[in-house]
Amino acid sequence: MKRRWTFVFLCGLLIVGVVITPVHSDAAPTLMIDGVSAGTLQQTTCPTGFNSCWLIPGTTGTGRRIGNWMVADVSTTNKARVLINDVGTVGSVDAMKFTGATLTPIVMSGTKTTTVVIKNTFTAGQPKGDYKWGMGMGGYFDPPATENVVGDRLRLAATGVFPDSRTMGTLDTGTFTTPTLFNVNGSVTRSLSATTVKTACDTGGGFCRPTITFTFTDTDAGWDRLFLNDSMIAAGGTCREEGSPSDVPLGPPDPLPPILSCRALENLINQVIHKDMLDSIKSAKAAGAIVAETCAGACGNGTIIITKALATGDPDGTFGFHGTGEDTSTDFDITTDGGKGSITFKNLGTDLAGGQRTIEEIVFPDETGTGATWILESVSCNTENKATIWRKLYDREGLIGVTVSNLANADTLTCIFTNNRFSKEFGE
Repeated sequence: MKRRWTFVFLCGLLIVGVVITPVHSDAAPTLMIDGVSAGTLQQTTCPTGFNSCWLIPGTTGTGRRIGNWMVADVSTTNKARVLINDVGTVGSVDAMKFTGATLTPIVMSGTKTTTVVIKNTFTAGQPKGDYKWGMGMGGYFDPPATENVVGDRLRLAATGVFPDSRTMGTLDTGTFTTPTLFNVNGSVTRSLSATTVKTACDTGGGFCRPTITFTFTDTDAGWDRLFLNDSMIAAGGTCREEGSPSDVPLGPPDPLPPILSCRALENLINQVIHKDMLDSIKSAKAAGAIVAETCAGACGNGTIIITKALATGDPDGTFGFHGTGEDTSTDFDITTDGGKGSITFKNLGTDLAGGQRTIEEIVFPDETGTGATWILESVSCNTENKATIWRKLYDREGLIGVTVSNLANADTLTCIFTNNRFSKEFGE
C-alpha cells in the first residue's frame, strides 16, 4: 500500500460548510488551463462563504483533455470548480478559490509546465478605502510507483486592476529536491498574510471594484498527478483608518459610510486563509499523511519555542500565527489553557543554512459577539547560548511578532507573546 507523506514547503480560503446559499447572477469568471479556455462554466449552488460558484464541464470520471493535460474531479463530492464571494457589504471579504481538480500531463516523460489562469471582476464593490489582500495554496503531487516528486514545483501569482495595474503577491515552493523515495506523495501548503496592495482604492462612485487575475503554475517532472484538494484561496477587502488619505472624502457623502478598520480587516482575511491552510494539513493527516521536515537532506539542530501568555483574568482562546523562512511552519495556532500555551519547532536549520525567519501573530479570538479587541502587548525572547540574533517585528500599526535573523547552532530560542484584551467599553 502506498505511504502518503506530507512534505510542507514553507517560506489558503474559507472553511467550506454544508449550508447552501443561493447562486449569484453575475457573469462567470474566465478560466484558462494550459493556454486553452476551459469552456462555458456551469453555475452551481454555493457552499457557505461564497455566492458565485461554477463547475468546470466534463471533469467527471477520468476527466477531459484541456491542452496537453487531463483535468478531472478530485472526487464526486469535491468537484473541479471556481468559487467566488462578491458581496461588498461591510464586514465581508472578496474571495476566490479554485478547488477540487486534478491535473495530469498527457506526456509521461520529461518536465512539463502548465498554467491555470482565473480572472474575475468583483462587481458588487466594497466602499472605497485601502485594499488589502492575502492568499494561500495547498495540494499534493502523487507520483507513479517508479517516480518521486523531485523536480516538481508550484507557483501562485496574483495581479489586479484598480484601475491601475498592481502586483498583489507571489507564492513559490521552488523546485523540490526531496523526498527522493518513489511512490511517496509530496504535499505543499503556502500562504501570504494580508497586506495593502492598493491605497485609497476608488474605481468609481465611491466603491472599489477590482479585476483580479490568479496565475497558478504547475511544473511536473515525469508523470506525477497534482491533486488540488484544498487548492488556491485568496481574500481581500477595503479598510480605512481615521485621518488617512483614504478617509478624507472627495465629496458627498460626508462622513464616509462605515467600514472596517485595517487591523480588523487583516484579522478577518488572515482567519479565512489560516483556517483553510490548517484544514489542508488536517485533511492530509486524516488520510494517513505524515508531516515531514522541509529541510533538504539532514535537518538542523536548532529549536524555536513560541509561548503564549495572557493578561490576568483574560479568557482563554485560540491565536493564529504565520511563519516565513526555512522549515518554519507557514500556519499554526496556539490555544491557551489557564492563560498559557506553547508550540515547539525542532530540528531547524541553523546559521547560514537556516536563513532568516519571521513569526507573526495574525489571528485573535473571535469577539464578534462581545465587541472586545485583542492586542499583542509584548514579545520577549531568550536563547540558551546567547548566540541567536532576533528582534521585534513591527508594521505601521505596531508590534506584530519577531524576526529571527540567525538561529545559532544547537541553540534554543524561546519567545513569549503576551496579549491583552480590551472590552467594548474602554477600561473594562
